[in-house]
Amino acid sequence: MKKLLLAVVLFAVFASATGSAALVDDLEVAVGEYNNLSGDVPSVVNTLFGNEVGKLTVDMNNDSMLYLKIVTEDSVIVEFEEIAADDDIGATLLVTTDETTLSNLLGSSSPLETFLDAYDNGKITIEAVGVVDKISLTLGNLAIKLSQLLGFI
Repeated sequence: MKKLLLAVVLFAVFASATGSAALVDDLEVAVGEYNNLSGDVPSVVNTLFGNEVGKLTVDMNNDSMLYLKIVTEDSVIVEFEEIAADDDIGATLLVTTDETTLSNLLGSSSPLETFLDAYDNGKITIEAVGVVDKISLTLGNLAIKLSQLLGFI
């Protein structure tokens, strides 16, 4: 379940070249674990992130930036790669975070709670690009808040 929750947060959810390479390697491992469990993704997550092109921007601890592309189809991550800042990938979601937050998330024993705390505190931001995606993201945020209030997550 921990791996599934970490994978769910991957969207949303990302020193030196060595530091970013190690982080990308850790994320690739998490992508593989997520894909192995993708059939267990909750329907609300599938609705929000099931078919997206995500551009993840990570503010690295050495003041550099790391950019990643993650493409999902039916909640399976079908593409994951490092990209350049100005690559036009047709992103439908823009996700930003910093290296410390992402590392904390990857190492967390409670990744969903870690994600929600970081999201609530603005350490992870998710912005939808199109009108339909903006509406879906808004409704998804409401569903997450309601689930938190009711104790489901």
